[in-house]
Amino acid sequence: MDFDLSMSQIAEISWFSKASIVEVLQSQNVQKKGRLRSPPKFGELINFSRERRPNKREQKIIRQMKAMRENGASFNQITKWLTSSGVPTKAGGAWHHFTVSEILKREMNKKEQEKNV
Repeated sequence: MDFDLSMSQIAEISWFSKASIVEVLQSQNVQKKGRLRSPPKFGELINFSRERRPNKREQKIIRQMKAMRENGASFNQITKWLTSSGVPTKAGGAWHHFTVSEILKREMNKKEQEKNV
C-alpha cells in the first residue's frame, strides 16, 4: 500500500502520539518518502527551476533585523517590531523570538561559511 499521509494525519487517525508513531516506524525500518526539497526558509524562495534564490523583500527585513540586533535589541523586541510592522512570517503565522533567533543564527552561519571559502 502507498499512502501519502503526514505524521499529523497519522496521529489524528490513530490517536497515537507522533513520537510513538515515529518509534514504531523506525523499529520496523519503515521510511516515509521525504520531500524532494525542504520548503524555502525566510529570506529565500524557490523559482520555477526549483532552485533556491534570495527573496529580496525578506532579505531586506533580515538586514533590518541584524541591524536592530547589532544595536542591542533583544529577540523579543525584534519580534514585536516585525509583528507591529505587519511583516508576514513564511508560514503566515505569528512571529516568535525563537524564530527570529534562528533566522539570525542561520545568517551568521552563512557569513562564517563564506569567510571559510
